This record gives sequence, structure tokens and C-alpha cells, in this order.
Amino acid sequence: MARYTKGEQKSLYIKTAGAKLNLLQFLIQVAWEIKALDTKKFSTLVKPLNEIGNMIGGWQRYLETPSR
Repeated sequence: MARYTKGEQKSLYIKTAGAKLNLLQFLIQVAWEIKALDTKKFSTLVKPLNEIGNMIGGWQRYLETPSR
């Protein structure tokens, strides 16, 4: 959605995506801690989620840059 919107709406979608990703990471962490998720599956999930988090963070920083 953020890709096809402009201005403040884009920033709102990116922030929402970041919040949802943080919640997902938290829930996966809890599942691993209570042994509902084994370590192999946990590590398989965490790696791409961290990468997605880096991309969302980069997009947020880009949108907040005043020189664009």
C-alpha cells in the first residue's frame, strides 16, 4: 500500500507495517520461550523478519530525510 501512496499516507503505512512487524516478532519470541516453537523454526523465522525490519527502518529514514 505504501508503495502506491504519496506524502503522509506513505509514512503512516510504513509506521503501521513496522508496528505489526514488532508485534509479530514479539509473539514469535514468546512462542519460542514457552517451547511452542523449536529453535530451528525460530531461527528460520527470525532471520527474514529482521531483514524486513531493516528494510522498513530504511524506508522510514528515507521518508524522514528533509533533503528529498
